[in-house]
Amino acid sequence: MLLDAVSPIKRLKGEEGQDIVEFALVLPILAALLFGIIDYGWIFLNSARVANAAREGARFAVMNYKQADADRGAQSIEDYLGKQVEDNVRDVLPANLKNSFAGLQVKVTETNISADDHKIEVEVSANIKLFTPVVSTIIGSKKYPVRKKFAMKKMN
Repeated sequence: MLLDAVSPIKRLKGEEGQDIVEFALVLPILAALLFGIIDYGWIFLNSARVANAAREGARFAVMNYKQADADRGAQSIEDYLGKQVEDNVRDVLPANLKNSFAGLQVKVTETNISADDHKIEVEVSANIKLFTPVVSTIIGSKKYPVRKKFAMKKMN
């Protein structure tokens, strides 16, 4: 009985290494799935942050429109409010979306809806740096561009 357990012929016929081979075959698929979920969550989180910053910028522009309209002189409202809105947007965003890699851009535009109504639109665009090589391999870039636009009607 002891000889049967140590016998090389019995050992070759056994299935002792099967679980290691199966794990080696499944591990890359599981790792790609896990890293894809991490990158997707990171993209989703930062996309929501950019959308929130665009909303906050539009709200700031609408709330300060009357004062800006009185103070701007010959400048367009977009130029006068643009820097203030950009500063407000930068205050809302986290550090990873304000660095030079992100290429943050804020654009403020005013549109006439009717003779008395105006809407102010704030567009915020940034690049999200990806954590893992899974999504960056699929899209062919280490950054994922995000652009969000938010508009609000000017208060009278």
